[in-house]
Amino acid sequence: MKKRTALVLGTANLEPCYHTPQDTMEHISKERIQEADELIGMTIYQLASNK
Repeated sequence: MKKRTALVLGTANLEPCYHTPQDTMEHISKERIQEADELIGMTIYQLASNK
């Protein structure tokens, strides 16, 4: 059986303004966006590499 990797995204440890009326562009964390980009990029790379 082929081993699969799962990616689970939840709402734990999110920014305090997340899904509130204050959830606007000026409250977006550049660091968290970078972390998410890296995680997504690594996941896509691994999926593409596992033929």
